[in-house]
Amino acid sequence: MTKILCLGFNKTGTTSLTAAFRRLGFSSVHCEWEGDVRGGDLVTKAAREHLPLLTYVPGVQAYSDMELYDWYQTLAEQYPWVATLH
Repeated sequence: MTKILCLGFNKTGTTSLTAAFRRLGFSSVHCEWEGDVRGGDLVTKAAREHLPLLTYVPGVQAYSDMELYDWYQTLAEQYPWVATLH
């Protein structure tokens, strides 16, 4: 499954990109996952357990928020197919 990761700080368009992905039919999350569970918490949990960072967000095609920014290098190593922009 193709994944789109948008790592951006506040006010850089991550919310708008999430809305656009959803309108285009992608399964997309912006920070939140399910209910009160935050996507960043799930990424951190995977890191603590030495698992691939996106282990606990299965089925998601697009993920956008700044919470992944701290994991940029690890994401690039674990998912080398991810295109990156600096």
